[in-house]
Amino acid sequence: MSAEKHREVLHYDPSRPCCETPASADLFPDLRHLANNGENRGRVASIFMESIGLGIQGRDLTVDEAAWKECVKHPNFRACYDLSMAKLALQNAMLGI
Repeated sequence: MSAEKHREVLHYDPSRPCCETPASADLFPDLRHLANNGENRGRVASIFMESIGLGIQGRDLTVDEAAWKECVKHPNFRACYDLSMAKLALQNAMLGI
């Protein structure tokens, strides 16, 4: 991956706390709306896809451990996590991955 700074694309509302409601389910980025050459951030995980020309040349996945620890403490965490995982599964199915 190149070392240059890329834009950040948020796939969650930073003004709301993690797992505020179980329906938040924004722990991971939305796979249907990933931007190339941008840090696609879910609340606790982000995906960077490097594209120069045609196709994807590189991918990187990072986890924000501090955000994860904060989310795990929330009483709605389990419901939020379950729905986040279900959304990932459905997005994969929709994309044919």
